[in-house]
Amino acid sequence: MPQDTIRPDQIAHHQQVLDEARDSLHQILFDRKVSALVAEQVDDPAHLDEFTRSLDDYRCLVEMWERPSRQRFTPHDPGSIRLERIKRSYQQTFDTVGTSVEAAHQRATAGDGGGELPLLAEVRDRLRSIREQEGTLQQARIAAGTVIAHWIRDRVHLTNQVDHFSETEGRSGVTLRFYVRDQLAQLAAPDQEIRYGQWAYLSRYCREANCNEVVALGLTMAHRILYDQERRIGDLLTQKILDVLDPVHRTGRRQHGVLFLGDPDRPESVAVEAWTRTPTVTGAFNYSWEQVHAAASTYQRTALGRDLLTEAEQYLDHEWLRRNAPPADLRNPLANRQDARHYVGAADVYAVDHAYYDRRDDPRFGIALSPGALLMSLNRDPRFSFVPPVPALAAGHPPPTVAQVAGSALSWQPAPTPSGTAAPAGHRGTPSPPAAPQRR
Repeated sequence: MPQDTIRPDQIAHHQQVLDEARDSLHQILFDRKVSALVAEQVDDPAHLDEFTRSLDDYRCLVEMWERPSRQRFTPHDPGSIRLERIKRSYQQTFDTVGTSVEAAHQRATAGDGGGELPLLAEVRDRLRSIREQEGTLQQARIAAGTVIAHWIRDRVHLTNQVDHFSETEGRSGVTLRFYVRDQLAQLAAPDQEIRYGQWAYLSRYCREANCNEVVALGLTMAHRILYDQERRIGDLLTQKILDVLDPVHRTGRRQHGVLFLGDPDRPESVAVEAWTRTPTVTGAFNYSWEQVHAAASTYQRTALGRDLLTEAEQYLDHEWLRRNAPPADLRNPLANRQDARHYVGAADVYAVDHAYYDRRDDPRFGIALSPGALLMSLNRDPRFSFVPPVPALAAGHPPPTVAQVAGSALSWQPAPTPSGTAAPAGHRGTPSPPAAPQRR
């Protein structure tokens, strides 16, 4: 099937088809008879050992899919570390199983293994089909995720990335904290989706977003475009909260939120990371944070087809918004009386370029979104020490735009593979100011 034939609203149906095909394959593949047939036809002990290890790894991954969340691995235990390795090398693992079955089938065809041919051929064909379906689904999700990332970045600034925070002398964080997160404009919401809609609406209105607001905006778009009106099914949407202990003071934790389209533990799913300076849409197994499978899912639901931004308008205090409009120019020293250098949000400002896993040590791609990179905040790492720019200098030599920062990374992309395609979403210029909220 051509990879460009799946519309966003068709993804959920194709996921169901893939899940059914996988279940059928596993009933055959994990039967000892298949392993015995491959062993009979493979002469090379090293090849047979590689097949056995790969099949065991694949079985481990499948077993993890079937575990209830409360029985999942915890970070850094042996099972979690092994699972991390399996996920990073998924393509090689799956392909090793497939090529071993193919080699066994060819050898049986050339010899006297006529009775074994139908079973080996069936397993071979099922493996090929699933591999193709995984790739097709992932490419469809990458396309949808790229649309979502563009939509987000056209509407908000990255409040706690070092470029924007420094350009605004820290007042971007003040705006986010006071106008988006103080909840004074939020009325009681009937469900979690409306709460995400409220956060997304206020973030877009103020044009400021940390990672959680970026996820909220992404969910509002994903709920609309990833729902199949005809079949009344939607793709699975997940917000993961990535959590790590602060290694400097050993008190408290640092967190980061990210949106996944599809099950985060499946190779055909993707991470939509619009918060990094180079927005990234990449395979779930290629997302740069380690051991995502051990992170909590704070939100997980299939797309509902709802327009959450429109629905959320009913649950906002628009009179409060009119009385408390955010300053139009955050670079104006009179925009807020608080000295940005003492703003508590400076502890959560980062310089994170992208979020795809790259095995090469190449300085062009900056710091990936790993726990170590996320902890390099302004008051932790001397390279990012906060010095408010001189207003005249800022006006004459503005900080590089997101598009400029992304330039070097956009010149190179990892080879597209179903387990690790990294597709920077880019940026489409400075977003226009949002419309004022409607009077009610």
